[in-house]
Amino acid sequence: MKTIDKYKVKDVLRLNSIKEFLSFDESIICHQYILGRTGKLSERIIKAVELIDGYGWKPPEMRISVERTVVYYDNQLGTYRYIGFYDNEILTQIDKL
Repeated sequence: MKTIDKYKVKDVLRLNSIKEFLSFDESIICHQYILGRTGKLSERIIKAVELIDGYGWKPPEMRISVERTVVYYDNQLGTYRYIGFYDNEILTQIDKL
C-alpha cells in the first residue's frame, strides 16, 4: 500500500467540511493518519484523495464566521459567503463514493 501525503488527507477533511460525506469514524481515521497514529486509510478516503487529485481541486479559503457558520472566500465576488453557496463539480462526484 502506498503512503498518502498527510496534506492530501487534510484536503479530504476540508472537502468534508463543505459536503459532509465522511462518517464520524472515517473523520477520526483521517485525523489519526495526519497525526501519525495510524497508517491505514479506508478505501473511501483513498478514493476521495484520488478524486481530489483527478480534479486538481484546491480548497477555498474557509473560516468560521461570527455567527459560528462555515464561510468561504468567493474570489468572483471578493467576499466571504456561507459554505452552502459553494459550487464545484467535485461536490456531485463525491456523492458517488
